[in-house]
Amino acid sequence: MKVKQKKCKGSGKAKDHGCNEIKFTFKYGLCKDCFIKWLHSTDEGKKMLSSTTIKAKKKVVNESKPKRKWTRWIDKEYQEMKQYVQDEICNPYIRLRDIENYNVCISSNNQIHDAGHFFSKGSCEQLRFSPQNIHGQNRSDNGYKGGNLIDYEIGLIKRHGDKYLKGLKKLKVDSHKWPKLDKSELIKIGKTYEYLTKSKLWCYTQIEFNNYKELINKS
Repeated sequence: MKVKQKKCKGSGKAKDHGCNEIKFTFKYGLCKDCFIKWLHSTDEGKKMLSSTTIKAKKKVVNESKPKRKWTRWIDKEYQEMKQYVQDEICNPYIRLRDIENYNVCISSNNQIHDAGHFFSKGSCEQLRFSPQNIHGQNRSDNGYKGGNLIDYEIGLIKRHGDKYLKGLKKLKVDSHKWPKLDKSELIKIGKTYEYLTKSKLWCYTQIEFNNYKELINKS
């Protein structure tokens, strides 16, 4: 198909910037020379040139980045593994457990979005993965209200009784005796939560969890 020559007079953003000669026209109805001149000499052209340059640089940077290799969670480095077990294995189990059994937040009776710790991860690292220390919570309570601990405590007693709460507080006191939270322990915890999730076994106490952990990691 033959490409026809047209009068270079410009259109759209480049209207009236052509040389008015009959030529092969490029973008915005301009010939190649007029288009380059428009790019470098007008505000609209400079904006377009700058935007195109930025996009091209981003593309080069993105293409030059090495693609991250997928790694099984049990092969991840310690910190990444710990975060993965928390966010992708333990917390989803807690949310599912409490949605199935109660369907409301432990501290406000609102919708469950998060898995909230009674004793924070910072105050007691060993209870980070304890099913007795984590319960389904509303995002507002867990995030904006700092856990809403007064109502959280009331909710624990209402659901599970005084003995349950006393047991949780004793867990914190005795947690320094627990196995070190190293990679091998993280793998045991992760595998246990995966099994409990798959089997829909709802575990609310640390004793129950430890029994499952011992059983599952023997096989």
